[in-house]
Amino acid sequence: FNGRIVRAAGDFQVELGSSALWLATEANTLMTLDSASCLYLLVLSGLTANKGYEWKVTFDNSWAGSIGCGNGGNCKFSTGAAGTVELVFNPNTKALSFRPLATVCGNGDCELGETCRTCLTDCGVCPPAVCGDGKCEDAETCDSCSSDCGNCPVCGDGTCQPNETYQTCPGDCPNELPGCGVFREESCEGGSQFHANAGVEAKRWQTPKPGTKDYQSSYQDYHTLVGYADIIYTGSDRSAADVCLETKHRYASTVTLTYYFDNTAQSNKCKRFTSGYTDILKTVVV
Repeated sequence: FNGRIVRAAGDFQVELGSSALWLATEANTLMTLDSASCLYLLVLSGLTANKGYEWKVTFDNSWAGSIGCGNGGNCKFSTGAAGTVELVFNPNTKALSFRPLATVCGNGDCELGETCRTCLTDCGVCPPAVCGDGKCEDAETCDSCSSDCGNCPVCGDGTCQPNETYQTCPGDCPNELPGCGVFREESCEGGSQFHANAGVEAKRWQTPKPGTKDYQSSYQDYHTLVGYADIIYTGSDRSAADVCLETKHRYASTVTLTYYFDNTAQSNKCKRFTSGYTDILKTVVV
């Protein structure tokens, strides 16, 4: 990794002043190689105290070849009471780790982990970065100083970046499902199925209304009501569970839904079942 630009990217970046999460070009998350330990280090301060975050390591302002934990998943770290943590990347083992620090921004001392960018009150105003000195400093990016930080990824460089799709850059981003209208922007950019991308809400109602000219018999009906069944066990022995019908109605403010469990109507979306229930449950929402 000698000579490469190593950055930490994750769901913490907006709290440090970034314009978005998971940016591979963020100036404030440049990791520095410690020659004594041969580790890449980055101290983050000003984060929310006692909170968990996720991160990965990126290289050369790109997600190509990024490193995470497990089988490429996100690594996790958590802050202590001070909201300060040191992220560690071992280039030999490719392991990512962290250690909380006790730094407190605002106590008048510019402590380990604090910089002029993360704690102005303790460390004072930052000196201006010098573009052209061969160092990609934390105030420089590929946009502001390509001579120090390298060229920014562009369409046509052969790598499908997070901000590129098959529609915007087909040369870099092949269509994952040829012939289908499913593109890269449908993938969760935040790395979690719980964080849907912007614009997904507008696509919730995916089909025309049944009976209209654009509706086809092969379609399912996603025009007015969508949902799924959620099974929540009530104990570790899994001898009982609540079955909840999680739904969204297009006109929720003007309708009242009724939930049927095995043809029995109720207003509550959930119903409890024990291990003694052995039938195939039939549910309907109207």
